[in-house]
Amino acid sequence: MSIYPPPHVNPPAKVFGTGVSGHRYEFHLYPVGTTFIQAPGIYVPCRQAPNGRWDPHYVGEAEDLYDRLTLRLRGHHKLAGMQRLGSTHFGIWFFTGSDDHRLWHETNLRHGLRPPLNDQ
Repeated sequence: MSIYPPPHVNPPAKVFGTGVSGHRYEFHLYPVGTTFIQAPGIYVPCRQAPNGRWDPHYVGEAEDLYDRLTLRLRGHHKLAGMQRLGSTHFGIWFFTGSDDHRLWHETNLRHGLRPPLNDQ
């Protein structure tokens, strides 16, 4: 398993999203197809719009991003929607808190961003 980005590569770009609570989240952008590390986190498939902003398509959380977005991405229940909307990147927030806390942040962000592929 490799870690992205390799140490000699510039760090990934950052994007920001705001949850319904007003909490501001910082995400690192990784291209779809990246091999992720085994770590918990929140992920947001997205693409850059013509105006330069990044459009979020979905907000999800995973106990293991490597398992969810590297090994099992082809079986993701929203993959067809991500492809239809043209998702090119994942915004990733690596999260080391408790499962309950991660779920709270995922819900907070989902309700703040209201992405089209989430069932609010």
